Amino acid sequence: MRKTFIFASLLCVLISIPTLAMNGDMGVGTDPNTDGSETYPYLIEDVNDFDTFADPANAATYWAAGVHTQLTTDIDLSGRTYTTAVIAPDLIDDSRYNFTGTPFSGVFDGNFHTFSSLTIYTNTLYRCYLGLFGQVDGIIRNLSVKDSTIAGNNNSVLLGGICGLSYHAGMIENCHFIGEIAGTEALVLRHS
Repeated sequence: MRKTFIFASLLCVLISIPTLAMNGDMGVGTDPNTDGSETYPYLIEDVNDFDTFADPANAATYWAAGVHTQLTTDIDLSGRTYTTAVIAPDLIDDSRYNFTGTPFSGVFDGNFHTFSSLTIYTNTLYRCYLGLFGQVDGIIRNLSVKDSTIAGNNNSVLLGGICGLSYHAGMIENCHFIGEIAGTEALVLRHS
């Protein structure tokens, strides 16, 4: 009888503890008001949140115009090698020349945090855009990428530290890249 009482008491205590942030929840677990607005931006609080944000299947939620996302911690990408841009990647195929992926059109505030050890390498024969972001039609600000390597093996690969392509309404403000970019058409964006 006593064991049942202790178990029931412990269960009541666990149920009454407020919900804490869960990995990959983009801040919604910490604040139920989180909706991607400027006042309540989506939050990248760990690498699992970053994976959720970077997944092209979630582009309509996190990459759309008017959606705000804020980085709340440094993200270490050691041990990962990407073959495309991590966010808003180009769809690599042989049937076109221009960007054909879903561009990032929202507002990403790095909040003066850093992505480190980003490694991107592609050996594609077709045109593509490489960087942390593939194409930016939105705003990226207050972000650093350091100790990183981005490389492509042919003259059709356009490379950048923060993004591979930014035009139209795209803006990159107060962002820095420290690392190696290797390719025949390398674009290094340096903003301060």
